[in-house]
Amino acid sequence: MENKTSLTYNYQLYLYLQS
Repeated sequence: MENKTSLTYNYQLYLYLQS
């Protein structure tokens, strides 16, 4: 259910850490 939200959050965090 919240897997998509979690995945989006983690992806955004990943991009943030990469920049």
